[in-house]
Amino acid sequence: MTNAKQKWRRGSFLLLDQALFQPASATVRVRFLNGDAFQLPCLALWQGRSETPVWPKLRVEPETRGGLLVPTQ
Repeated sequence: MTNAKQKWRRGSFLLLDQALFQPASATVRVRFLNGDAFQLPCLALWQGRSETPVWPKLRVEPETRGGLLVPTQ
């Protein structure tokens, strides 16, 4: 038996390290503290909200590192 925790039990995959808006593809690239990264469409993140997002000012929530903050106009 090993003492290594399974990836999903370590917690670092839940904490965000960086979020970058990719204007050419209208996507957001997110990197977690464990190094995993993925890219997803802005439309999937916004899900039809009525406000207008300011994607270039996107940032990781600084206190918990568990969410994305997207300012609106």
